[in-house]
Amino acid sequence: MYSLCVKAEIIDGVIYEGTVIVGYEANQIPDTLVIPDFATGGYMKAMKGAPMKCLIIPQTFIISDGLFIQCQNLESVTIASTVIKARAFWNCTKLKTINLKSGVESIESEAFAYCTSLDKVTLPSSVRNMGQKAFENCEQLKSVKIKNRNLLDRVNSSVHMFFANTPYLSSQPERPRKPGMSTPNDSRYKVNSRTRTVEY
Repeated sequence: MYSLCVKAEIIDGVIYEGTVIVGYEANQIPDTLVIPDFATGGYMKAMKGAPMKCLIIPQTFIISDGLFIQCQNLESVTIASTVIKARAFWNCTKLKTINLKSGVESIESEAFAYCTSLDKVTLPSSVRNMGQKAFENCEQLKSVKIKNRNLLDRVNSSVHMFFANTPYLSSQPERPRKPGMSTPNDSRYKVNSRTRTVEY
């Protein structure tokens, strides 16, 4: 339901109330969608299933929970936002290319989970925080480069928390666990000793 107090405006098929995305007109969405600089955010799931193939998001924009969930045509996204909130791109099954600009600081839980075409990702040094299951079930994800040393250490100590059910997880060597820490029975946590792909 749209507010009666703010006039809605449609730009490239996206419906804005002031600076906030509230929905879209599918037949007006271009293949390459550029979010304008005046936009500051969007309602939860406001762009669910939108048909664009390429998405460009400016630094001024906060990517809210589930905003671009299940955008099944999305193949490429360029992100300059400081925060990518939970499940923002969940189940975007054709998403293969993620370009994270310097300035992205936080990737929350399940932000890119079930992006089953994603095969590599580079996290710039500005990324300091990453939520659990951020890249869970990315079935093609083989290469992960983490430029922030503190985040790299955190991921290396609990890689299954962020990359469960990915080829990347299975490439990581078994790591000693702290006394009293049990190994989960779930098969997704099993690892082998193939060559690591994390780089710093």
